[in-house]
Amino acid sequence: MQKILALMLLSATLLILWCLWNLQPWRRQGDEVHVGSWRFGDCEFQIWQRKTWTVTEPFATGLFFRKGAGPWRAFLLDFEDLYRPNYVLRNQSNGVAVFKNGKRRWFLDLGTEQMRRESDGQAFVGGAIQNAPPGNWWAHN
Repeated sequence: MQKILALMLLSATLLILWCLWNLQPWRRQGDEVHVGSWRFGDCEFQIWQRKTWTVTEPFATGLFFRKGAGPWRAFLLDFEDLYRPNYVLRNQSNGVAVFKNGKRRWFLDLGTEQMRRESDGQAFVGGAIQNAPPGNWWAHN
């Protein structure tokens, strides 16, 4: 009986620790975390995550890109439930595909500089930011 109780206590502790790590309740609203950087040719890409004020989706994730020394453009990828989701960018013939947790979610057309959401095909034009990422990107998206 003591072994079962100890196992249940350990499981509950691990679950609480997992929730705390993924929700990051100690982070202040507006705190930003660099998730990753990529470079394909003369294009630079960065993904950042920002802590929001909501409890149900406490993180906003943004993609930043620029060609050469041009201005940075910011796209809101998603509102996230969890801290630091797994994003991967892959260079393709006419743009860059954005994968989240192994599934292709967005495509950035480098010719038009529009981001297309895979789920519904809706296209977005990113907002220009004046400084290096993350800047004040949430004010433009």
